[in-house]
Amino acid sequence: MARPRVFVSSTYYDLKYIRGGLEAFIKQIGYDPILFEKGDIPFHHDSLLEQSCLQEIDTADMLVLIIGGRYGSMSKEDRELLEKDPERFFGKIRSVTQKEYEKAREKDIPIFAFVDTQVLAEYSTYKANKENPTINYAFVDNVKIYELIDDIYAQRRNNFLREFSKLEDLTSWLRDQWAGLFSDFLKQRINLTRFRNIEEQIRDMRQLVESLRTYNEAILRSVDEKGSKAIISQQHRTLEQSRVAKFMRESMIDFIFNTEFQPGKRPSRSAMYDAFLKSSNLQDFLQKLKFSEEKIKEFLSNHETYAVKDYEKLSETYKTSEPPEDE
Repeated sequence: MARPRVFVSSTYYDLKYIRGGLEAFIKQIGYDPILFEKGDIPFHHDSLLEQSCLQEIDTADMLVLIIGGRYGSMSKEDRELLEKDPERFFGKIRSVTQKEYEKAREKDIPIFAFVDTQVLAEYSTYKANKENPTINYAFVDNVKIYELIDDIYAQRRNNFLREFSKLEDLTSWLRDQWAGLFSDFLKQRINLTRFRNIEEQIRDMRQLVESLRTYNEAILRSVDEKGSKAIISQQHRTLEQSRVAKFMRESMIDFIFNTEFQPGKRPSRSAMYDAFLKSSNLQDFLQKLKFSEEKIKEFLSNHETYAVKDYEKLSETYKTSEPPEDE
């Protein structure tokens, strides 16, 4: 059975004891740690060390980032750029550790970032003096550490950051977090099963309603064939009007109807519904609504990603359970 793989990212010499303890903890939990110094990363003879580390993040399920007082070494590529033009490239240089963090963020895996207590305490001083390059900070060897913390806090999500002063601060918090993730996973599985059961019940109810409708129509025809046609026809029209009203309340349809047409030039609701039923895709739907080619191009340019998904969902709802034609 596959086990979660945890990539541990940090500078090495100043945090090697933390890294060693974290490796033991991850193994104890039953996960697979990935640390370059332990041989967990396959190094290719034709690749640089940092490239192998970045490639290994593609196989990781989560990343633990540990931020101490050392920023870390630059990649070979960045060193060459800095030697070539220091003034131009200095602000763009990033350590290998920061690149590992950025790679994990790009892959969108869970990131658990920890920062040394003293470093985090001094971070408030940095925030108050960002524009003063003459300050020498006591607990970091490079102001880019604080810029990295800035970057983490600036993320809209996956921006977890917690301070630590000893190994137990990391392990106790990670144990709780990973237990929570597992609990959430189990709840999602349970909810997914419930949703599937609900979908099956809805399908069964539709079949039951369809059977009852057919049965009632058959009874009406046997009792009064002439009068039954009028009753059945009226019921079909009532169902059709209900479906059209529901269709017009759908968010995409409401947006098109109230936003994309000029007052007085809107189609009738039934005409819009009929155009949708006869269309094969979103663009065809817009054409049947008599949108110009230029207007269709503009609409797709602004809304295509979400509108196509909405069209497909509406098709599943309204095109697969259409009531029969009047007899």
